[in-house]
Amino acid sequence: RDNDATILLRQERPLVADDNLWILQSITAFSSDITEIRQGLRRLQSLAVAMRVELDEIAAARRRYRSILAPIRRLPQEVLLSIFSLCRESYFGEDSLDPRKFPWFLGHVCHMWRDLVHSSPLLWSSVALMTQYTSHYIDMIRYHLGRSGNILLDVFIDGAFRFRPLALKAMDCVYSHSHRWRSAELRMDEKRFTSHTFPCLRSLRLYYFSRSLNQRFLDAPALRNVVLRSSPDAIRLSPHITHIAYLYLLDALDTRSLFAFPNLVECHVAQMMMKSPSTSTVHHRSLRFLRIETPEILATLNFPALEYLDLPITKKNDVDTTFSFLLRSQCSLKHLTIRDGPPKGVDVSSILTIQSVSLTHLFVVLDEENYHSICCLLSYTESSDILASHLQCIEVLFNCYRPLCDTFIRMIESRWLTIEKGLTRFQRLVIHTTRQYEANELMSSGSVRNMIREGLDVVLFEDFHQYRRSLMFWLDPSMAGKEEMWI
Repeated sequence: RDNDATILLRQERPLVADDNLWILQSITAFSSDITEIRQGLRRLQSLAVAMRVELDEIAAARRRYRSILAPIRRLPQEVLLSIFSLCRESYFGEDSLDPRKFPWFLGHVCHMWRDLVHSSPLLWSSVALMTQYTSHYIDMIRYHLGRSGNILLDVFIDGAFRFRPLALKAMDCVYSHSHRWRSAELRMDEKRFTSHTFPCLRSLRLYYFSRSLNQRFLDAPALRNVVLRSSPDAIRLSPHITHIAYLYLLDALDTRSLFAFPNLVECHVAQMMMKSPSTSTVHHRSLRFLRIETPEILATLNFPALEYLDLPITKKNDVDTTFSFLLRSQCSLKHLTIRDGPPKGVDVSSILTIQSVSLTHLFVVLDEENYHSICCLLSYTESSDILASHLQCIEVLFNCYRPLCDTFIRMIESRWLTIEKGLTRFQRLVIHTTRQYEANELMSSGSVRNMIREGLDVVLFEDFHQYRRSLMFWLDPSMAGKEEMWI
């Protein structure tokens, strides 16, 4: 058709009436053809859309059928339950009334999972209240507690909405099961639950509390681990406590009340205001692990069983106070952690000397100020009175721009090579650095490589800042690996 139009245009004559009629008829025919083709395309497009929808439905059906044969569906229920239990630990402290959280969301997967989850009390043993409450949430918390059966509960309550009636009703539901509490973290100061007992409670964390709250836990015979994250005006807790941490104590407290638990094994004391100095000595026979923020608290303490001391030394008076405490206690430290310091010019040799026989593990922070003095102090092996002569492990937080070779390696080498005079050879060196550069410098040293070949265990971590932030854990090795190990 297009050729006909070309021939017409090439004729050397004007168009006549018949030509015009033919052209108009051709245009009408073309328009009709275009309309028909477009309608056909629309039909094909509709068919393509329908085919795509059908394809998606078939693919979804194929996925559903394939999922029936998925390996996870062939796992025994005991294995699935173990996997779900691991999820429980990672979700602890997240709102139990959120259907998008554990364990609710597991029941959304399939009928088998829903039956397994809702029939497994262990998965419902963590209860966390931390939201605004409605009547629907009250039903959810009752169902949650009902699913937990009779097993022990781990409870977390954030009292931000404690004055609202529905919030108090939700807390009443949880407190009605206080006989099943195994651990509790309470961020509240409420006076309405004084009548409850806690026969199974082993671990307790209290925030923002007063005497009325902590006194409630006198009737908790199984309570062993306590973390107090605020300042009570008095401390009255179960006498059976073995591990306690006082964090953020801003009020002045009598030192004697901090250690008034006869079975105490470990204590952490944050920076606190000291009352007027007491002349009476605080004596405790079973305390073995102590972490403090202010060495001044040692002035009136006497702990003969102490094995692990963690403290900062930022001035000379801290050394004198610590030395007097160790001399008075006549304890045998095995592990000494100097978390901050000592600064340049502050000599800690007296502390290392008095514990020279028993000390096996030393933790220090090396920075620009104390780098040289600490290394020289520990590398001095010519004297008959070698500092920390039985030291087996040195752990270092290396916060210094000097290379790790030089003085530090000479210190390690001097103690490694000197085996006479009763000096115990190093067994382990642990270093936390800020950059990979320091670690590479250390491992490239020929002296270090020789010591490693001869048996020195060297462990390097590029985690200085992370380590500084993660120091809040119980020191007692018996707490390692337990849910309550972190403070």
